[in-house]
Amino acid sequence: SERHPARKIILQESKSLVSLQVRGTLHEHAGYEVEGEDGCFVCAFHTPEEAVEFGVELQRRLLEAAWSPEILRNKHCRPVSGKDGQVVLRGPRVKVGMCTADAEQAQPSPRTGRMEYFGPIM
Repeated sequence: SERHPARKIILQESKSLVSLQVRGTLHEHAGYEVEGEDGCFVCAFHTPEEAVEFGVELQRRLLEAAWSPEILRNKHCRPVSGKDGQVVLRGPRVKVGMCTADAEQAQPSPRTGRMEYFGPIM
């Protein structure tokens, strides 16, 4: 918000770093970015196993990402350690959800030019 310019900068930095990690991890796991906007992504994979591997690797990368000290001071981004003392959360908390289904239809998006998939889940 305009009253908190520092928060806006931290949010933008977080979104940028998350987007870099998502796209880099997607590339390495043969994933396809169907849609990506404002830190939210819809991705497609050939197999459920590839999707799970992507999600696990993304969480690992986000844990190890070069978050700024300002981000890590935020109460929602502070490092959290498990009972054994190992850091299990660090940086913004990112959810990864998955569902499986075969697309009933695929076509290029008129807005982005990227393939869009349609079916009962989408």
